[in-house]
Amino acid sequence: MEQTNRESIVPRGDMVIRGGNLFLGLEKGFQRHGCIRISQGKITEVSFGKQPSALAPCEIIIAPGRVELGSEIMVIPGLIDAHVHLREPGFEEKESILSGSRAALAGGFTTIFSMPNTNPPPDTPERYGFIAGLGHNAPVDVVVVGAATLGRKGQELVDYQSLHRLGATVFSDDGDPLWDPVLLRRLLKASARLGFIVSDHCEDPRLSGKFPLHEGSVAKALGLPGQPSSAETVQLAKGIALAVETGGRYHAQHLSARESIDLVRQARNLGWPVTCEVTVHHLFYTQEVIHRALGNGKCAPPLRSEEDRRALLTGCTDGTVSAIVTDHAPHLAKEKLLPLGDAPFGVIGLETALSAVHTLAKRGELAFERGIHLMTAAPASLFGLSGAGSLVAGNCADITLFNPAMEWTVEPPFYSKSQNSPFISETLQGRVAAVFKDGVLRHVLD
Repeated sequence: MEQTNRESIVPRGDMVIRGGNLFLGLEKGFQRHGCIRISQGKITEVSFGKQPSALAPCEIIIAPGRVELGSEIMVIPGLIDAHVHLREPGFEEKESILSGSRAALAGGFTTIFSMPNTNPPPDTPERYGFIAGLGHNAPVDVVVVGAATLGRKGQELVDYQSLHRLGATVFSDDGDPLWDPVLLRRLLKASARLGFIVSDHCEDPRLSGKFPLHEGSVAKALGLPGQPSSAETVQLAKGIALAVETGGRYHAQHLSARESIDLVRQARNLGWPVTCEVTVHHLFYTQEVIHRALGNGKCAPPLRSEEDRRALLTGCTDGTVSAIVTDHAPHLAKEKLLPLGDAPFGVIGLETALSAVHTLAKRGELAFERGIHLMTAAPASLFGLSGAGSLVAGNCADITLFNPAMEWTVEPPFYSKSQNSPFISETLQGRVAAVFKDGVLRHVLD
């Protein structure tokens, strides 16, 4: 894509967004001709009234001027991404908190969760406080996920009580599973007592072999070993069993397999404390994309079959899935040009996520209202983000304006420092037009 966006900082004050189609949640959906009044970073009023014309444009009124957008603009809450790799500290050549935040704004996100596979990780109060402090200067809200074990080595739990007192509400060794059942059980028992969430990378490396692709037709055609679905489900089943026993809150990251969705569905139907997320790229693509994207299609867990993709979409529709995330994982171009077996796992996705979800909706594969819900109110509820995720008076004025009529082809450069997107050359339907964070206009598409 051409980098035509610009970041625009408007002083916090009184303003009005008028004339758009407001998203009022999963039950009410979109309502036309809405009006949102904003003052001092908060939504003060949401109202509806007849406009002079059905084709009246969406206007951002900031005295003494205004910004006029298209007539079909959708006004939705600022998106929440519960799974982002910002790489700072330790890997700033791939991404920084600032560059990742700008990529987030370009994609309509106003809250992002920074995963702990940094160097050093947030595994002590001092390190957690340092990284959280870096996030305070970002133009979006950055929620720091605490490491679950020291050094993310899976051998000794962190001082979770101290980290929790500092604000850690989620613990994870993301990139690696909490493979030791004794440690996982102890952490889940603490979760039941203190109320934090244990977020697990569901992979048994003894089964996955860290192989580059799904164990399926594409790996076979390329003569490469593949990861079976059991590499994911074995770890997931362990986590579910321990959550049931302890009452702790177990959250399964980036599920990719039909069998995994079935396990979570059964657990939730029984009222067990289990939730899960899926990524946009797993909803959009299958193993076949590797023929085109090569290293930019290599991710963990791997993209699987069409049957698996359909199961993930069904899980989003029927309430099994609690959040859609990007698992934004920046890597250098030279790394992704290595042979598939050597290239690192991970793809970027912040700048394309909402457009990809809308494209799925245009194809009839996922209701757009459901997709927005799983990127706003649902994660806000799951992770206890009060004042976010919905357009109601009193909430933070975190608002994304989306143009559903704009068709665009994804091409670098991105706001992210890295370019490893499987969506390059993909034509998507709809694009973020503007983003407010706490009542400040942070991003506008020219």
